Amino acid sequence: MKRISLTFFTILFAFIAFSQDTILVKQICNHAIPFYRMVEVQNTHEYRSNIGITYIEEFDSDGNLKSTSFWIGATPVYKMILADENGQMTNVFNKRVGRFDLCHILNRIQNDPNLRNRDDVRISLGLYRWRTDTIYWRIGVGEWSRNYGMTAGGDVEILINPQSGREQKEYILTICASPTDAWFSLPRYEGGKEQMRIDLMNLMTIHPDSLQNMVVRVSFRITENGVMSDFRIGNPDVSDYLRNQIFDAMGRLPNNWRRSRFSHMMVLSPPPLLISVDDVVNSSQISEPVVEIEQTLHLKSISLIFRRFTP
Repeated sequence: MKRISLTFFTILFAFIAFSQDTILVKQICNHAIPFYRMVEVQNTHEYRSNIGITYIEEFDSDGNLKSTSFWIGATPVYKMILADENGQMTNVFNKRVGRFDLCHILNRIQNDPNLRNRDDVRISLGLYRWRTDTIYWRIGVGEWSRNYGMTAGGDVEILINPQSGREQKEYILTICASPTDAWFSLPRYEGGKEQMRIDLMNLMTIHPDSLQNMVVRVSFRITENGVMSDFRIGNPDVSDYLRNQIFDAMGRLPNNWRRSRFSHMMVLSPPPLLISVDDVVNSSQISEPVVEIEQTLHLKSISLIFRRFTP
């Protein structure tokens, strides 16, 4: 009976990805979660699922497995397993987020006929706007559900309190790119935000004791030619050590920006040169007009996820 039940859950949670191949499957609370992509970030392998869960394998300097863990953004969920002094993965630590944890959320999706067969469901964790300091589970459904639980086009976002289990639904009619965060405007980083995040993280060497689980938002300005400047960090609780690491990585980031196809430049030309018929002008006296080009500065931002692999 247990095998039949497990197979049933496996089928229901084989979230659809038409153009992707499953590279790893992990069991979470009797639900088989497929992972479709792996990226190397510093000394870790990050496996990504379509539903928003990240499975991470951490390695030591000799390439030995040091820990495994599951994450929603910068929050550890479900469980974390650490290697003991003999290198055996035996130290298991529970990483539940409230009484109504990830298992409850997966069961909630599985038991809802409007959710379980959709391929655009994404789980995230975050504050319920400005009204409270309570962290809420978010089940985003719709075109924008893969962007940290945001929804659009009249789809739904389900908020669940991890302590009480209380639910509420919000219907969001439209969502637009913020004019102060015009990531979708050119120039664009090759590979998008995700590749830029990976490149920046791999340029940093941060001592494990200086890490904490957090998402750091970094804003910057960039010219049409990919020259970045005016780096700013939106988090007030970032240490000077981490701030310097981020700014140093931003300064050393390769120029992998794709130049804007439609360059928004202001060309300031001098008035045309007028020569009367009575004037005799030597050709050596005529020089090319000076053209000043003022490039538009695009304001963009990137969110960097920092994780600490300790109980």
